[in-house]
Order: sequence, then C-alpha cells, then structure tokens
Amino acid sequence: MNIRGRGILIAILVLALAGGPMVYAGQSHLANAFEALYYYSLRVDDRFPGLDPLATAEDELEKEIATGVRGKEALIMLAILHHSQERWEKAEQLYRQALEDRPDSASIRVFLGDLYRAQSRIDEAVEMYQEALELESMGRAHFSLGMIALENEDHESAAESFRHASDDNEEFFAARVGLGRALYYQDKLGEAAETLEGVLLQDSRLPDAHEYLALIYEEQGKYEQAEHAEQRAAELRNME
Repeated sequence: MNIRGRGILIAILVLALAGGPMVYAGQSHLANAFEALYYYSLRVDDRFPGLDPLATAEDELEKEIATGVRGKEALIMLAILHHSQERWEKAEQLYRQALEDRPDSASIRVFLGDLYRAQSRIDEAVEMYQEALELESMGRAHFSLGMIALENEDHESAAESFRHASDDNEEFFAARVGLGRALYYQDKLGEAAETLEGVLLQDSRLPDAHEYLALIYEEQGKYEQAEHAEQRAAELRNME
C-alpha cells in the first residue's frame, strides 16, 4: 500500500473508534486485529517483508464478525480496511451492511460519503454527508461539503461549511485553512489572512496555510512576508 493509503487507514480507524470505549479483556479476534494494525502503524512490514499485518487484521476481523461478540465494530473496521486499499465495491457492501445494523449512524454515512467522493461519485457523496448532518452536526461532514464546494468554485458555500466544521471543533485546523482559502477566493484578503495566521499560531506545520498567506501577502504588497511564507511552505512540502 502507498503512503497515502496507510495514512488514510490509520486516520480513519482512529476517527471511527473515537466515539466509544473499546476495552477488551483477554484475547479476542478484535484485539488481535488491533494488535496487527498497531504493528502496521509502526511499519514492521517494511522491515520484515515476510509479515503482512493487514492480511492478519483482515483475517481476525472476519473471524470476529463470524463468531465474536464485537461483530458490529469489526464489520466497520473491515469496511475501512477495504476502503483504505481502494477495494471500493467490497468496502461499500460492508458499509451498507453496517448501516443496516446501525441505521441512525452519522459516522457510517460520512465513511460512505468519503468512499463515494474518492470515486468521484460526488452527488452520492453529498447525499451521504447531508444525511449525516440531519442526524448530528459532524465537523468531518461539513468539511467534506466545504471541499466539494471549493472544488466547484462555490466559495461562499465552501466558507459556510468550513465555518460549521470549525465551530464543531476549534482544533480542526484543516477546516480553518479551508476557510482561509475560501475567503481568499472571495477577495476577503484581510479576513483570510487573519484566519490563516490564527491557525498557524496553533500549528505552524501547515503548508497550505503558508502557501495561501504567500498569495495574500503578495496581493497586499507585503513582499518580504510573502517570500518568507512561500519558503516555509516549500520546506514543509519537502518534509512530506
């Protein structure tokens, strides 16, 4: 799997499991799957090519679904695993199965939206995000709608969605960077700069924020600051 796929898997698993306690006594197939994914996060398969922690996790999750008491959690994790490997059809099937078990789950709808968006099935993705938001206000759903609006050059709607995402979580830095971008495209340079400068005070390692600040400073005639922001963005890009 490529680096992006690895990052998606780890990030989504963390988000998926953050909503409830996952405490296990003793050994179980689900605990074994967690252990395999932990080793995967440490990249042990790079050092020991004979190991395949993802295959182990998949096998343990299937066993938990078939015989364990945490089958519903295992089902979602297995869907995410297939999603991360771009096995779109299998992932969609498992998400839909999980949604039958949990029809009021906003999170599963967001995962489905992410799946559809990755396949450029934008109308279906928007529908899933909107359904999720009808159930609860979720920053990830607002953020994804903001990104879709930004890609469609609907900058006003993008800004609104990013504001909602930021309101749900002040530390959702990607949403605040998105807001800064949307404001920039609306020629609200002062507000855009203030937004981006604010988020960089909390996390200075956001290349997109530096890149857009460079553009803003250039338009404002702040050439020295623009050059510094551009250099910082390039440094961060080289570290990725």
